[in-house]
Amino acid sequence: MYNVFSGQNKQSVNETELHVCKLCTKKFPYKYGQCPQCNLPISEHVRSYDMNKTLIELAVEKALLKMGHPELELVKSRLRDDYDCEISDCLEYPEYIKTILCDLFGNCHYDIVESIHITLQKISMEKPITNFLSVINVHA
Repeated sequence: MYNVFSGQNKQSVNETELHVCKLCTKKFPYKYGQCPQCNLPISEHVRSYDMNKTLIELAVEKALLKMGHPELELVKSRLRDDYDCEISDCLEYPEYIKTILCDLFGNCHYDIVESIHITLQKISMEKPITNFLSVINVHA
């Protein structure tokens, strides 16, 4: 039923029925099947989101492997121990990787972040990637 005073349907969409676009972060009902802003189907969002997680993981691993395999394993171990997550989860929680890099490497973490930034900038500048980079680039 349409409410003329508020301009909304009385049977409003329940928050649990909303999908959040992983590209543009717009909320929309699942029943739409695609984001009204970027017009990508939900299945494409999932694929794109998984791809972005993989890109983050590869960029971080590449930067850490420049320092050495033990450093990469140390970061992976700290992510598991402190936050119960993997490098790929840092797309959603970039502050985790930032905190660990600061703790383990001090001022040298700026070089690691710069390497990650350069790698990701060459590959993709989708909104989730730029959000990730903006969080890890903020000086502590």
